[in-house]
Order: sequence, then C-alpha cells, then structure tokens
Amino acid sequence: MPTLLTLSELGSNGFYHSNELYDLKPWLQVEFPDKVLIHGVTVTNRIDCCGGRFKNVNVHVGLFPGMVGTVNANPKCGTIEGPLSVGDVFVLSCSPDPMEGLFLTLQITDNDNPILHVNELEYDFTIA
Repeated sequence: MPTLLTLSELGSNGFYHSNELYDLKPWLQVEFPDKVLIHGVTVTNRIDCCGGRFKNVNVHVGLFPGMVGTVNANPKCGTIEGPLSVGDVFVLSCSPDPMEGLFLTLQITDNDNPILHVNELEYDFTIA
C-alpha cells in the first residue's frame, strides 16, 4: 500500500483516501498469499461526497509489488474511466480473463486529479 494512504472513518462506513499533497498518481495494492486468477473487480465509490474524483483509474494484476517510478509494472486488467458518482458501484471484468497474479493494484493516471478514494473493493478470483 502507499505509505501515505489513510483510513478515514465515517460512522460505520470507512473509506480509503490517498494524500493529495504528496501522492503523484496514487495507488492502492492488495497482496495475495498465493497466486490467484483474477476475473474482475467491483469498486464502490465514496458515499459521502466527491464522487466525481474517481476517474481514470487503471486496474493491474501481476507478480510484481509496488511501482516502477510512478507506474505499475504489472499488466493492465482494465480502466475505470469514470467519473463515477457518489456511491456508484462499478464492475470491471479483466481482459484477458482471467489474469494471474499475486498483486492487484488500483492507480489513478490523471495528474489533474491526484486523489484516490475507495469505499469498498471486491475481487472475483480463483486460486491459481
């Protein structure tokens, strides 16, 4: 995960929010204990405000952790172009399907919008 990712609490609902002051092309990464086959992801956007910020988000799946510079080195599963609205749920199927990996990464590619926030991230996978 990015070093500057914070967890904000909204009553019983929480969401992840990158630090817009320090993160260039912010990213969120999930590491699996074993290789998995990712078929797709479901992202629930922030539910309290600012939904339109969620746009130009690439989803990557692969074997490499972290970034190469500011770009994810793993193959791209797809892009959530957005912008989404407050509370929107977006389902993305990977292409090609499935994609093998140890890491699933969401990354903003828009320098004009350096904020990544996610209320919920689900992934459709099987063990490789």
